[in-house]
Amino acid sequence: MKKARTVEGQAIEASVEAPKEANCPVCGYPVTLHRRRLMTNQGFVYYWRHKPGGDLSCTARSGFVSRKGSRR
Repeated sequence: MKKARTVEGQAIEASVEAPKEANCPVCGYPVTLHRRRLMTNQGFVYYWRHKPGGDLSCTARSGFVSRKGSRR
């Protein structure tokens, strides 16, 4: 996800200046900042991912799995 919330509740976008940890804006579970190199090797893209565990039914998760076990 591109946006998260700080502990104080402020919206923050994933970037090089962003803190390493924040909270999911949907479920409130902790998320960590990740980066991936662009295919053209001309920089990085930053994004937030949920920490392992937590609410698997959060719609902000990539590869969301419903409680029934089917992918969306």
